[in-house]
Amino acid sequence: MRHFFFADIATIGVADVLRDAASSHIASKTNLMPCLLSPKEGEIQGLLVAFEWVRSLGFCKTVFEIDAKVVINAIQGQQVDVIEFGSMVNNCILVLSYEKDFSLSFTRRQTKGVAHALNGISRFYASPIYWDELPNYASDV
Repeated sequence: MRHFFFADIATIGVADVLRDAASSHIASKTNLMPCLLSPKEGEIQGLLVAFEWVRSLGFCKTVFEIDAKVVINAIQGQQVDVIEFGSMVNNCILVLSYEKDFSLSFTRRQTKGVAHALNGISRFYASPIYWDELPNYASDV
């Protein structure tokens, strides 16, 4: 997952890339969410949206790689927060307790080139965009 915060249009762009165990592309999606959230709230909202998407596709044994260490720490109980972020953390914990085959992994930002390329264009689409094959500009990343 990769998120962009577009302050000029008060939205968050989210890009999700699904890969198999061999890192081959399965599907990708970009979505623009109109809202004002803090960066950590945007990261966790994007994770909740990714959970929904993967569930709707019927996938199991899914590892969600995210580059927001604050989200990983919060979900693993290393950080307490009782405001909006804390409520979103609780929602993630609930999903992960129900979906036993879902797991989280921290990954460095540099490894998310395809998601970054896709997210760069998310601001130009009003509706979610899905790709079964990567567009040319993202496949070279």
